[in-house]
Amino acid sequence: MKEIIKDLGTNNLTKILSVNLYKIIYVDGEKKNCKKALEETYSVKKIMDTICSVLQNDGLKIVNIYEQKDLNEEFIVVSFSKESTTNTLNCNQIQIHTVIEDNIENLIVMRFDIEEIVRKDNSALSILSDIIEMINADIVFVDYHVRGFIQDSTGRKYFNDSEIYSMKDFINADLLTKYDAHEMNISRSNIYHLKLVVNKINIKDYIADLNIEELNVQDEFKIKRTLNDEILTIFTNKNS
Repeated sequence: MKEIIKDLGTNNLTKILSVNLYKIIYVDGEKKNCKKALEETYSVKKIMDTICSVLQNDGLKIVNIYEQKDLNEEFIVVSFSKESTTNTLNCNQIQIHTVIEDNIENLIVMRFDIEEIVRKDNSALSILSDIIEMINADIVFVDYHVRGFIQDSTGRKYFNDSEIYSMKDFINADLLTKYDAHEMNISRSNIYHLKLVVNKINIKDYIADLNIEELNVQDEFKIKRTLNDEILTIFTNKNS
């Protein structure tokens, strides 16, 4: 990412990052205990702690945290700012929403919706790689767009404060090797879209209540096919 503006006048840029991640687990028997373990491992609070750590490393201050929890869903809003303030109306925000789908045969699908809205010269992209790595997601949808403009001291308007070549540039290179990436950008309109899907399924990373050493070839084939079908259906938005 290349900075393109040095002489700032007024800045009303708004940057919006939307990340949707899916984590899929194969369950052979009772889902209740597995679901509880997943809720603890991938709780909204743990995701929030990771995000807050990245923000604070970037020199930002956490202003307020709002949390709400329901049966299969959790929701948190984190307000943050470069300056010390108690006025959340002037703050940047991150919303974290998790949903667990457990009504699919032999599968639990966790969905994580994370939306970040930042203003002016703050970056919305510094959290991207850490989130994907923490959740170890099987599928990732990333949408990023910039609205508003900066007007410099000569009156010239800029509709982005950085040149973005690829959303993949904001994801750790080693992490990217785990995924097949599909990218579609409309740079002139400051719209960027990236889809990631795991390129290899290692069954032992997906089974919650089975011993892989006890599985025969037919069992492994059945589990892998079930996982592949679900991943492909979600990634393509099309039933197999």
